[in-house]
Amino acid sequence: IKSKLAQYAETHPFNIPEFKIGTLDALVLLSDELIKYDTAFEQAVNKIADVLSNLVRGQPDALVQDFLLVNDKTVDQYINTFQWNSMKYRTDKSLQETASMLQQEMTAMDNLIKTKLNTYTQNKNALQTLQRKQTGNLSVKNLNGIIKKEHCVLNSEYLTTLFVAVPKSQYKQWNNSFETLTSMIVPRSSIKIAEDSEYGLFSITLFKRVVEEFTHKAREEKFIVREFKFDEDALKEQERELRETEETEREQQTELIRLARTNFGEMFSSWVHLKALRVFVESVLRFGLPIEFVAVTIAVKKK
Repeated sequence: IKSKLAQYAETHPFNIPEFKIGTLDALVLLSDELIKYDTAFEQAVNKIADVLSNLVRGQPDALVQDFLLVNDKTVDQYINTFQWNSMKYRTDKSLQETASMLQQEMTAMDNLIKTKLNTYTQNKNALQTLQRKQTGNLSVKNLNGIIKKEHCVLNSEYLTTLFVAVPKSQYKQWNNSFETLTSMIVPRSSIKIAEDSEYGLFSITLFKRVVEEFTHKAREEKFIVREFKFDEDALKEQERELRETEETEREQQTELIRLARTNFGEMFSSWVHLKALRVFVESVLRFGLPIEFVAVTIAVKKK
């Protein structure tokens, strides 16, 4: 085979031990199960490879292929030099027991990665939300540090201050209409506090009883009333929360890379062992007994 295919492909022996065969009916049933396992294993291995690739891609000077290793070998090297792990998967056990063990191991590793990935994703999303509040425009970003105490009406029984993000193209409309959106707005109370490339942030003073009505009317005019309550310690708390979330995200990413790297090797190895089991079962069903077949791997050369 090797000499005939030398021009077109690389071939290597795929060493498979002899197993306890059992009955023909059991082999037929196992053959159907192995097809399902094979599909599930492939999906699990591809998923963890994608997870690892996405995590590593953001690391400086990191090459994805350096992380996708099986027993310190590339996947090609591992397949080409494959040896059945008889210490872990004893050949004196039935084929069904070995297949079940492989399936249980793969499921456990897949579930562990899913759990860790979900936890990491939740924290990363929380971090992105905090960062977006720091870096977004005035319609979404956190206003702590922008709004000062002097901008607010505090400790009043009847009056309050609202802060409104107004598109820059609608400044004229805002100045002409804010006093008439509802009743009980303090005349000429609109003050521009800050501005970015898209919005200006204006404060207005009004009676507390019309806040809900004003917010609704402002929304209809595409003015965005920002939820804000002045707190002198809020900026420090915001910075502390961002710092802690960044630190947690880094720690979880490091742990997830380590776990995914280790589990990729284990999961890929389990998949190849399952392939070997499947080749053995299909060969016995096709060629019968005694066992006289040779298994090889064929890797087509790139043109």
